[in-house]
Amino acid sequence: MNTYNPPPPPKRNNGLWIGIGVCGGCLALVAVFVVILGMLGAAGFRTAKQVTASLMQTTEVCETFLTDIKAHSYDKANASFSANGKQNFPSATLQEMAETLEKKNGALKTWTMAGSQTHSNNGAATLEYTYALHYEKGEGIARFTFHRNLMKEGTSQIDAVEMEQGAPDASPPPIPKEAKPGTGNESEGTSSPAPPAGKNGN
Repeated sequence: MNTYNPPPPPKRNNGLWIGIGVCGGCLALVAVFVVILGMLGAAGFRTAKQVTASLMQTTEVCETFLTDIKAHSYDKANASFSANGKQNFPSATLQEMAETLEKKNGALKTWTMAGSQTHSNNGAATLEYTYALHYEKGEGIARFTFHRNLMKEGTSQIDAVEMEQGAPDASPPPIPKEAKPGTGNESEGTSSPAPPAGKNGN
């Protein structure tokens, strides 16, 4: 008597997509780095170490914040903010923001960097990061704002955050105007395209 054995399920390339997502996030940071140096002019090349440190610190703070939100550690999440940010986004406000999304989508599982924007003026920069939040049953968005002096090193802290239902806009970003090196007075912005979905949170 012959028995029918169903074919094995196809293998999924989860590792490939995770790798692509991580690479996409790295490319987003490189794009921000290059534009900031252009805005700072010739002096920007002498401050590459400070700029790199600023960018790395801000993304690490975003990751720490989302890890605390996932663990429902709202007091720890509040500690990631600047002095003004702590007042504007107390633990109770962060809890309300997080629970609003969880009630609709279930538990937060993972997240990926979906894009970034930078505005600079005389070395003072506003850095904005957008993260795609992946829940059990839906998607959300987190937007972080940092106000930094790129000419100085120091601890980065979040100044503002938004969390809402939906997915980041996947349409191509506008092409930024070319900055004029040397003046230091430009206030141009740039945004990087969203990388493919990957897994940054655990």
